[in-house]
Formats: sequence, structure tokens, C-alpha cells
Amino acid sequence: MGNTARVEVEIDHNLRKQIMDCAVTMIEEEGYASLSIKKIALKLGVSVMQIQFFYKTTTQIIADMADTLYYQVMLNSITIAKDSRFRTSKDKIRELMLIFIKSFAREPEMTKAIMYSGVNEIFAAKNKDCFPCHSGMEQYSAILDEGIRRGEFTPLASGTTWMMLSALLGFVMTAIENRIYQTKSFSQTAELYVDMLLGGLSVR
Repeated sequence: MGNTARVEVEIDHNLRKQIMDCAVTMIEEEGYASLSIKKIALKLGVSVMQIQFFYKTTTQIIADMADTLYYQVMLNSITIAKDSRFRTSKDKIRELMLIFIKSFAREPEMTKAIMYSGVNEIFAAKNKDCFPCHSGMEQYSAILDEGIRRGEFTPLASGTTWMMLSALLGFVMTAIENRIYQTKSFSQTAELYVDMLLGGLSVR
């Protein structure tokens, strides 16, 4: 990649980040209903066409936020699935759940903006058999099913990934709204919550 092309890529990346950051601030201050491409352009001092080069609608901005948060979670999911240190499916699921919580808590304002928007992008970009579905959920489901086959999880746990992630999102939102994520004991609190959820899935 030449120097000119590299600079253009960096400029594009910076503007995309500025657009998302601006949208986060606007949603927090004014609500999602007042968000518009035109308002974002005015705040950033750029043209509407520059914004629309990346995003045609505000829904696409929310979708990009969700993908940004999920990208790291998905990378970790792939790594953990192949990591020999985690010998049981339960250990893998536990680690994935903790990573999910920490990843979203690490970007509290963006997480709130996505949730407050009311746009169904946080993990249900599509539906499968009438249940929420997202590419990030498939890795969780595969490990969960592996645990069922091994006798670690109850057969009733099959197909419950969307419930598990909904519960984790609820925990994250409560932690963010009440600033629990900023406390020294947050990691321990997250571990306790995850262990409670896993207790309901595990074979006794």
C-alpha cells in the first residue's frame, strides 16, 4: 500500500470513528429519535455526502457500533474455542461470558447508545427459527452443544444462547447505569453473575 492510499485509509477510519462518537453523544444527550445524518454532519463540520459515503441511514451507524463491539468478542470466541487451556465446554463458555461482559462494559457510552436506540442490532441482526440470531452467537451455541454432548450441560440448554446473551446484556446495562463497572469489585461481581447463570445450565 502506497503512502497516499495509507493516508486515505487512515482518514476514512478517523471519520468513521468521529461519526460513531458523535452519534453516541447525540443519542445520550437528545435521544435516538432526534439523531439524523444532517445533524451529525453539522456537528462534525462536514457535508452530508461525506457522512453518506459511509452511512446512508442512522440505523447503519448503530449496526456498525454493534459490529465494532462484537468484533473483538468474536475473535476471542474463536481463540478460546481452540485453546487447550480450557478443557471443558463449561470453562470455555464461562470465559466467553466474562469476555462479553468486559468488552461491552469497556465501551459504556457506545453500549448505552445502541441499547437506547431501540434498533435490534446488538445481537439479533437476523432471526433463525423464530429466535434471535447473530454470527457472534453461533460460536457460543457450538460450544454449548458440545457441552450438552459431553454431559456438562442439561439438554434443555440447547438453543438458549440468545437467552444467555440477553441476560448478560441486562447485567452490563445495569452495571453501566449504576456505575458498578467502575468499582474495584466489578470483576468479582461479573464472575458471580456468570457462575449463577452457568449453574442453571449445568447438569447437577
